[in-house]
Amino acid sequence: MSTSQTCQQYLSYECYGSMLFEYSDYAWWVSRDGVNQYYWPEADEGSRMCACGKNGNCNGTSTTCNCDNNDFQWRQDDGYLTKKDTLPVTQLNFGDVLGIEERAYFTLGKLECKGKASISTCAGLKESGNPTGYYEITPSSTVEPFSVYCDMDSYPGTGITEIDHDSSSGYIEYYDSSYNKNIQVDYDVSMDQIIAVMNVSQYCEQYIEWRCSRTGMLYNDKNWWLSRDGDKMNYWGGAAPGHDGYCGCGETGSCLPGSSYQYKCNCDYISKSDSTYRVDGGYLYDKSTLPVTGMTFSSDYYTYDYYYGYTYYYSKGYYKLGKLRCY
Repeated sequence: MSTSQTCQQYLSYECYGSMLFEYSDYAWWVSRDGVNQYYWPEADEGSRMCACGKNGNCNGTSTTCNCDNNDFQWRQDDGYLTKKDTLPVTQLNFGDVLGIEERAYFTLGKLECKGKASISTCAGLKESGNPTGYYEITPSSTVEPFSVYCDMDSYPGTGITEIDHDSSSGYIEYYDSSYNKNIQVDYDVSMDQIIAVMNVSQYCEQYIEWRCSRTGMLYNDKNWWLSRDGDKMNYWGGAAPGHDGYCGCGETGSCLPGSSYQYKCNCDYISKSDSTYRVDGGYLYDKSTLPVTGMTFSSDYYTYDYYYGYTYYYSKGYYKLGKLRCY
């Protein structure tokens, strides 16, 4: 179904004094995930109606389904179910057939799928009605098919292709002001496959964050990230691509602790008396440099109390790196 553009399944109920939804849920069908569905073909999901109820053209006096007239005339409600994330029908249930004269016939057709869905990105799969989940895509003839997670819900009208890695978060403590923590980021698929996805996507983004206490940030060249080509990048998420020395708060003039603050990142503020955690985070979105392949975090500040033999105050921080998301 995921590789088909459309799918449908015919369902019909021919009734004689037997209702579907009037007064009670006499009938329902069960989706592929085992969820009861209380609507009939071509009506809205969960509406407890048939097509004629949705369109306002039911026979007789019923406003829900033809069969809900319950008038001992042969009537019919039928049509095609088309929601790919619920098909195929796995079970049918009918309840209003206990009377001596009550009778009905049901018909459940074959699952029919046609057309070829675009499987180069999750956006193409979304257009074909596929739900959120893992799919195999082929964004280019030059790379082998590979599995990605498709987020079909976050952005209306499009599917987001997500590619994960092994460095989503971590904690760092500094016991030496010359200490650098270098983090290599390895992705679930090859760089050629990632670039193929980016080439057929209009937008790509990746969230990066540093939550710090007395570490410094971009001033004095303390932290940076590496582009897909291994180039050192000296701006942070939320800043304009190539705006070196800037984090998101620097772009908006909102860096703490206030308007007199001269640096362009929250974490560049360092004070012996202030152990407050500060955060610099935001999205990187330059397709020519994404994805992030490495991060380096350094400390600009450290003091050790030798007399008492314990750390009096020191630098520390948490990093986060989100999945690469393209759409």
